[in-house]
Amino acid sequence: MSTGVNTQTVKLVVLDRTVNSMTEFKQIIGRGTRVRGDCGKLFFTIMDFRKNYVKFADPAFDGEPVKIKDVGEHDDFNDSDASSSDNSNGKGNPNADSTDDGNKQQGYSHKKLEVHGVTVRIVNEAVEYLDANGNLITKSIIDYSRNNFLKVFPYFEEFQKAWLAQQKKQDLLTRLTRDGVFIDHVRETLLTGHLDDYDVLPYIGYEIAPLTKEERVDRILTSGYLEQFSKDNQDIIKLLLEAYKEHDVDELVNMRILSMPEFVQKGAPPKIVKGFGGKAKYEEMLAQIERLLYSA
Repeated sequence: MSTGVNTQTVKLVVLDRTVNSMTEFKQIIGRGTRVRGDCGKLFFTIMDFRKNYVKFADPAFDGEPVKIKDVGEHDDFNDSDASSSDNSNGKGNPNADSTDDGNKQQGYSHKKLEVHGVTVRIVNEAVEYLDANGNLITKSIIDYSRNNFLKVFPYFEEFQKAWLAQQKKQDLLTRLTRDGVFIDHVRETLLTGHLDDYDVLPYIGYEIAPLTKEERVDRILTSGYLEQFSKDNQDIIKLLLEAYKEHDVDELVNMRILSMPEFVQKGAPPKIVKGFGGKAKYEEMLAQIERLLYSA
């Protein structure tokens, strides 16, 4: 018998042997029945390879099962059609709760993705996939993402160098997602304020505590960097940093940001750029801001 991540939040109970007593069977199943709404554990799945559930079925004790699906040796494991019409929500059992609706309300996901030719399924905060031997592997999203991230960037310095060299950060994020680094799902587990993707990734890979965007901006504002610029240019840089808090660094370094209303009040984009000494000087300022943002 094996289970999911731990006995507190397990959502998967695997029975790969014959159980000889009802007491033992109930104890095994009981490990999965504890609800943990704060962790998204509102349901659990039993994979019974020896059909113990048939031998120990006890409707008077257990009630009617929410879902049962018999899967053959070569069948695809997919629970989308697991519930029969007798106990599907709103049909055979009008009092049944909708697991899918509950998950949507809680913001949890059930999503399939392809990672290096392997189909992985995200179920709440867990990742499920079949290994080369056909065994179902279950890992937490953070552990799965960390393993894949470290294959690309074993050391923080390598990641930081690649991040700063990447002209369009979204391209790097897209590649990492294809490699099985599920940054958006990990971000949902972090309860801090506005976070840059730059901070979520080192948290995934190296367990480095993230800084918020506000903290990164404050470091620049208190560093004395702005003192070299005129008052008008300082105001422009402060507007850029405020925009960064709400968007991302790709937007910060894009010229179209100067067409936003708060910048137009300071002058037309060509006038703003000219105030820094021309396009080359303006872009040099943006590059320096980026280096300061990600200096740690």
